[in-house]
Amino acid sequence: MERLCELVSARTAYSGSEVKGILDAFVYVFKVDLEAGFIIELEGLGTFYPAIVSKMEADEKGEKKLKVKVKTVKYRCSRSLRRKVELFPLIRVEERDCRKKRVFTPLQRKNRILAYVKKHVSITTRIARALNDSTKKQALEDIKALIDEKKILSIGSGKSTLYIKPYD
Repeated sequence: MERLCELVSARTAYSGSEVKGILDAFVYVFKVDLEAGFIIELEGLGTFYPAIVSKMEADEKGEKKLKVKVKTVKYRCSRSLRRKVELFPLIRVEERDCRKKRVFTPLQRKNRILAYVKKHVSITTRIARALNDSTKKQALEDIKALIDEKKILSIGSGKSTLYIKPYD
């Protein structure tokens, strides 16, 4: 949730803590409505609905009663979001012989990272490593240099950190 709060905060006038408060309230409302059996439709995102199961059980008096409960929550993506997701560029990383490691200069590695960010909007450390056949340390050094040069921005922390183009 922290990464989501930072991404929303970067695109709005709300602080990360304000976004977290809104999302916490949103989760609470979702929980209440789904427990009550309501279907929740969010335009542009999709529909959330409870999957309900039932079974006959005998109560203390021996009378059979139908017991109904929510088993899980299902999600159906909206058409507009599905169309956007279908346009995501997916890259196939070819398996290579480990002995044939490609070697790039620091400038080439940084240019490859920038070209990737320009084409795909963001990059992770893992993708930078695969892109340049480099170690984690080397990829982080290249990314840090690009951040220092103000050519990319860091969003998030830890394993979920994304690096994006700076806003104009």
